Amino acid sequence: MEHQHMHFTFAARNTLYGVLDTPDAADGLHHELCELGFERAEILYGKAGLRELDEYGRYHGLLCRMTRVIQHLTREREFISQYAAQLHTGHLVMSIRNTGREHRAQLKDAFDRHGAHAVHHYGLLMVDILTP
Repeated sequence: MEHQHMHFTFAARNTLYGVLDTPDAADGLHHELCELGFERAEILYGKAGLRELDEYGRYHGLLCRMTRVIQHLTREREFISQYAAQLHTGHLVMSIRNTGREHRAQLKDAFDRHGAHAVHHYGLLMVDILTP
């Protein structure tokens, strides 16, 4: 899976994120998502995943750094930290871009079938918590 975007920036809206406990669960979910036609899923894992998530904006340039400063003032900061903490403990984070409202229930069900938690959809100025 290729890294297609910076996570949690204004350009990464309309994205669904969820945490999976094992690589097998992530592989199973990725396979199911491909079968459903969602082929742009990305799996973050380990040190590379932490770098890609870029909790503090250190690796994706000035725009990302400025975005993270603004996010420190919002609840979005909590979500980014939650995903970073999950990555630190060996879990995997899966993201899918361009997930419209019409696909949300279908995607939530797929994530649920694979034991995902912290499944959230990030839209413009809003976050839907689908699974705590």
